[in-house]
Amino acid sequence: QIIFTIYGIIFSVFLLLSIPGLFNYENKIKQIENNIAKEFKIYLENISGIKYRFIPTPHIIIKKSVLKLSKNQKNKIAELKDVKVFLSLRELYNNKNIKIKKMIINKSNFYFIDNDFLLFNQHLQKNIIKPLIINNSNFFYINKENEVATISPIKNLKYFIDFQNQEKELEMKGKLFDIDYNFYWKKNYNEPNFLENIINFRNP
Repeated sequence: QIIFTIYGIIFSVFLLLSIPGLFNYENKIKQIENNIAKEFKIYLENISGIKYRFIPTPHIIIKKSVLKLSKNQKNKIAELKDVKVFLSLRELYNNKNIKIKKMIINKSNFYFIDNDFLLFNQHLQKNIIKPLIINNSNFFYINKENEVATISPIKNLKYFIDFQNQEKELEMKGKLFDIDYNFYWKKNYNEPNFLENIINFRNP
């Protein structure tokens, strides 16, 4: 009886988690775009190919999309593949709404020009966001001659707000000029005029 009960619970949990896979997420593309813009203050456009997965936790995978930092931005920052958007299962069941908890981007190339850095600085200073993680990607800086001037491989980037401590943080590990570095940026909302910046190079 105990074994059958355990199997019954496990089966029920898997069934509960898998039901959202029956939803038609292609009809919710506009809602997904709007919610990402609202929760992350970035813009995913031309979304195509959405699949639902519930392991390790419920999320959707966006097969292809284009990333911009501003709605009116002419140039795209990146063409993304297999973006993972983690969802609130309660909202899916109760209201069939897409409520986003965090987003993970893997193995992507990001292209920045001077104006993009200004936009990103504004993003750091002003915007309230949900957690954003970037893994195993590359940042390219494009100069005024439209040439790649600098390449920085990014092993891991975490961009989030610690609401308990009322702090916004950016943590990044990567390479610059073939030198390993750890970068840390923090803004405490109790002292918004003070910023903490730390960068550590290994064997510079």
